[in-house]
Amino acid sequence: HGIGNAIAKLLSSRGYSVIGVYNNTSAEEINDIKSEIINSEWVKADLSNRDETINLIEKLKNEKLSGIVNDAGQYIPEKFESYDINNWDKIMELHVTTPLLLCTKLQNNIEDGGSIVNISSIYGVVLGGFSGVVYAASKSAISNLTKTLANVFGRRNIRANAVAPGMIKTRLSANNRQAVLDNIAKNNPLGRIAEPEEISELV
Repeated sequence: HGIGNAIAKLLSSRGYSVIGVYNNTSAEEINDIKSEIINSEWVKADLSNRDETINLIEKLKNEKLSGIVNDAGQYIPEKFESYDINNWDKIMELHVTTPLLLCTKLQNNIEDGGSIVNISSIYGVVLGGFSGVVYAASKSAISNLTKTLANVFGRRNIRANAVAPGMIKTRLSANNRQAVLDNIAKNNPLGRIAEPEEISELV
């Protein structure tokens, strides 16, 4: 759902076959997505779980890939004075380790001239965190990892880029109070929060 759904729809409409990964999406929603997004296959995996990520990589070992989009994300509101280090481990795994594993273990599956796109965040590039300590830190890490991937994959003419959105209208942002969303929208140059489709166009 959200940005990932919009990316899958756009890639499909441009003629790509899409292999999507989902975790908390219901079976009914996945059936709707399959009927809406042609040439798509969907695999259930919790990408914050190392074993499930390795199992996913095993399923993809014979696939030729035009590219990889690392979009899976989670935001956990945190109180700094009572910080739970387990949140750090889970989100770092999801936002940084999993993209690294996918790009290294599937590097020979990506066609020369392909593309890697990582979803970072303005909170990891410009702002830092307020209640989301690990979210901001992990997004900063994926932005920097993208630079390394660009260096390593460039010799094969494979591009690696990161997109760093601000607040987007998704289920994730809906967890914020409306007053918070209104204030963010007011301070944006366009006076609104972005739509997922605007990010998919960048990807």
